[in-house]
Amino acid sequence: MMGHEWIRNMNVHSLPHGHHQPFYNVLVEDGSCRYAAQENLEYNVEPQEISHPDVGRYFSEFTGTHYIPNAELELRYPEDLESVYETVQNIYSAKKENAE
Repeated sequence: MMGHEWIRNMNVHSLPHGHHQPFYNVLVEDGSCRYAAQENLEYNVEPQEISHPDVGRYFSEFTGTHYIPNAELELRYPEDLESVYETVQNIYSAKKENAE
């Protein structure tokens, strides 16, 4: 949703997937926020709850593997919850199988 000027200034065209991928507002443990391309994100194999002043703005709780979106996000993105559960199950069931 960012404009052409932002895309140009951030050199998005130099990324392997360019602007043809999701970008996320990422809450960083140090209290900052970053806008990141999906290709630059990695799943944390040992997720931890972070202390960030904006966590409550987006999420209602941390489950040990992921954050649950708050009511506002759930209404805005109703299709995301199923995708989150599927992704979490795939990542952490694979981790469990590899550990056995």
